[in-house]
Amino acid sequence: MTVTHIGELARIPHIVVTETQSSFWFPVLFKFKDSVPATDVATVEKDVWELKSVPTVLKMSFGPTFTTHKAQGFTHTMVFEFANKEDLQTYLGSPTHCEFVQKFSGYVPENGLLIMDIEM
Repeated sequence: MTVTHIGELARIPHIVVTETQSSFWFPVLFKFKDSVPATDVATVEKDVWELKSVPTVLKMSFGPTFTTHKAQGFTHTMVFEFANKEDLQTYLGSPTHCEFVQKFSGYVPENGLLIMDIEM
């Protein structure tokens, strides 16, 4: 939300409130199976940045947690921002995303993934 002061009119201040365009966020929390070697974890941490190359991704952040006592077992988070729902769907169907999921999904236990679609 943007608040713009446009001055005084008849000695009464006016404020115009305008809605900014929504964006769509796609947070992904995950953890690795205990059996995954540290070298494979490092490979995922490097290769994950290839996902940013999908043209519909506006922003991407990624990193491991540093507060494991609050993370409920999740060790890493990726957060993507998209302009609209269609761009998110394009990302999900992109060869880059599909290859990443296929390559690394075996590293994540059955309960090791939490994904949300958020409009903000």
